[in-house]
Amino acid sequence: MENGLLEVKVHPQVLKDNNINDGDVVMLESRVGELKVKAKESEDVRSDFVLTYRGGWMKYGKNINVLTVDMISEKGDGTPYYETRVKLSKI
Repeated sequence: MENGLLEVKVHPQVLKDNNINDGDVVMLESRVGELKVKAKESEDVRSDFVLTYRGGWMKYGKNINVLTVDMISEKGDGTPYYETRVKLSKI
C-alpha cells in the first residue's frame, strides 16, 4: 500500500486500453462506490478482473467494501467480491 493507496493488480492490456500506466493513481468504480487506488501491471492477472490481496480501514481510504453491494454472495454466503463489476478511470 505504497503512498497510502491500495494497490490493485491489472492486466497490461487493460491498462493499455484505458490509457493507464503502471503505477498511475486511478479511480476504481462500481455501481455503488469508488476508491482511489494505485494500478500495478501484472501478467498474472486475467484481463477480465482486477486483484488486490487485502484492503484496509475505511478511515484510511483503503476499504474495498465500498465497492460491493450490501448482499450475500451466491457462493459461500460471504461478501460479493466476485459478483462486483468495476471499471478503472484515469484521474
